Amino acid sequence: MVNGVLTPLEIQALGGQNIFTVIYDVYITRWFSAIALSLICYDNLLTLSDEVDFLWPKRWSSIKVLLHLNRLVSLCFISANAYTLVGTNGPISNTSCEIVLVSTGCGAYLSFSMCNWILLARTQAVLCHRPLGNRLLLAYYIVSYSITGILVVHTSVTLHGKIFYSPTLDVCGIAMRPSTMEPENSTLPLLFPTNRAMDGVESELIREIVGVGEHVALTRWASAIALTIFVWDNLLTLGDEVYFIWPKKWSSVKVCTYGNRILCFVALVLNTLQLDTTHRNFTYEFCAAYFHIAGYFAYASFALCNWILLVRAHALLGGKRNHFVWLCSLFAVAYAGTAVLVVIATLGLQSQLYYSDVFKAC
Repeated sequence: MVNGVLTPLEIQALGGQNIFTVIYDVYITRWFSAIALSLICYDNLLTLSDEVDFLWPKRWSSIKVLLHLNRLVSLCFISANAYTLVGTNGPISNTSCEIVLVSTGCGAYLSFSMCNWILLARTQAVLCHRPLGNRLLLAYYIVSYSITGILVVHTSVTLHGKIFYSPTLDVCGIAMRPSTMEPENSTLPLLFPTNRAMDGVESELIREIVGVGEHVALTRWASAIALTIFVWDNLLTLGDEVYFIWPKKWSSVKVCTYGNRILCFVALVLNTLQLDTTHRNFTYEFCAAYFHIAGYFAYASFALCNWILLVRAHALLGGKRNHFVWLCSLFAVAYAGTAVLVVIATLGLQSQLYYSDVFKAC
């Protein structure tokens, strides 16, 4: 959008769709992109020690090469895709958009083909290298990925010249739909949180609003990443929790562990919900309830975490009574003062809370 008018390529890409629906779809895509990037980085870090212990000492083979190459390729194309979707990186050229989108598609194809080759090798090992089964698997792999490769190349050639940068949504788009919108509908006086292509707008107020919108977009990303990592981490540690924690007798540490998990989950879900642009027209009551619950839950969660650390510190110090008294006193003073500040902050914000129709957030 330039001077409040959609560009011809944007009109063609919309193809009669409601532009607000497209905006919400773009935001959801941004969330999933953030989730994918955070998961692959987090999972790579979690498995790095096992990789160093078990994979690095092994001799080089096709499987080892594919494992390293697949990790590199997937990280590169997911990062590139996330970069174009973040909505705060400013205008980029149509050529850059085409390079990123085509390379993302080719990278995804290569990554899936490498993963399936590794699975094929494992299946062959399970089948004890039976000649007939191996030949059938190999033939199926070659045929399926040859066809997929042809489709990828055909799609890349077809999209040449049709990929463009959308200044309205600050994202790369594809002009593949027929232009069915009426001319008068293309002059929509819209303001988007991530719109940076506003060369004809000199109003300082508008520029400040756009800057705030970019911070809101980054906050949405951070919220999605935090919730994703929290859920993923809980799933990864569930087996150890069942084995080590569930059989133990109930104690303050066990109660704090479960309480902290529940409080964190509720606070993160509420934060993600109020930042989700697919939910519209939240009331003042919801915004007020959200800030109160999220603030109190975050405070309680930090308190429980620090209590667990206190118990561990007490054990490391030999379990002496005087150390425990000093630690408890420090904990009580610190969190009593913090509780007062939390109450003052929530009460002070009571009259300043509202729901923003522009940014779709409290």
